[in-house]
Amino acid sequence: MCAARNPEPPKDEFFVSKTNYRDLLRVNKMIVSEQNTNRKDLFKFEKGNKEKFVDVIEKDMGDFGNIKCSIAVSINFKRLANEEGEEEMLRFFSEQAPTSFSVWW
Repeated sequence: MCAARNPEPPKDEFFVSKTNYRDLLRVNKMIVSEQNTNRKDLFKFEKGNKEKFVDVIEKDMGDFGNIKCSIAVSINFKRLANEEGEEEMLRFFSEQAPTSFSVWW
C-alpha cells in the first residue's frame, strides 16, 4: 500500500497552512510562482494581490468574529555570482505590531 502524498499547495493563491496550535492560530500563506509577472517588484505584487489580501482577512473575520492580523513576507533573494554560481539570501519582513479587527453583529 502506498503512503498518501501531500498535495502541493496552490501557487499565487492563499491557502491555510497547518500549525501546531489547532484552531487558535490560522496562518494563511501564498507561494508565488515563477510565472507571476509581479514577483520581482514588491509594490507591483501588493497592487496585483490587494484584493486577495482583503478577501483572506474578511473571510477570517467572518469565521472568527475578531482577528489579530500581522502581515509578513519571506523573500528569497538570488543573484548570479561570477564563477561560483548563484548566491542566495533569505530575508523575512514583518510588521512590528499586529493589527486587531473586530466584527460587531
